[in-house]
Amino acid sequence: MIFEDDAFATVPHVGKAVVMEIEAMDKEVLWIGWCMHSDPEAPPLCMHSYAMTISGARKLLQKIDTCHHDALDIQIQRAGKEKWFTYGMTDATPYFENGNKDHIFNEIKGKGITIDETLKWVGYGGLFTQVVFDDPIEEFEEDTLVKPTNSRTVYIWRNNSLHAFPDLHTFESMGFDFDDEVYVSEWQFNRLKVGEELPSIRRKTAVRGNERVGEKIQHAER
Repeated sequence: MIFEDDAFATVPHVGKAVVMEIEAMDKEVLWIGWCMHSDPEAPPLCMHSYAMTISGARKLLQKIDTCHHDALDIQIQRAGKEKWFTYGMTDATPYFENGNKDHIFNEIKGKGITIDETLKWVGYGGLFTQVVFDDPIEEFEEDTLVKPTNSRTVYIWRNNSLHAFPDLHTFESMGFDFDDEVYVSEWQFNRLKVGEELPSIRRKTAVRGNERVGEKIQHAER
């Protein structure tokens, strides 16, 4: 069995589930976790968790070129489609407790772990998927623009803490551009010190009747 360091279990009691799958394994290569299985005549992509027999390993060694321009999983997928080896894929469904497929989301919530965005798009399955582990951030260069991925508010890093911009006018008056933002996850943001909001740079405000037509703008949808 081979597990990459970004493999994360999608089901509870995954150790028991893996043992059961390996004991029932009757193919040369078994995808314990996989992604992007769009061709029913070919194996899936992703090699973050799989098992293989000695005969399967020998066959793959004859087909894989480590210097080839195609990625390893694409070469293996091609060999599988050519019937070079037999293969199987695990199904996580029988291992969900009470049919609850949210196990992985409950496990990674608030821990600085997210499912790879590409996998959300192409689809994933099996007992393991690939995740991204956030690195803790302690500081930024002075005047770095910081935006949490779960918020519309933009902050600036000054004097070892984050300070929110009070409005769009202040942001633009200070000469900043949204393209300069550094994105951080919710987990990373919660570990940074947040200071007081920046003072607003006043501007002339149009008046319509008794209503002030101004802006209290955070980050605009782009």
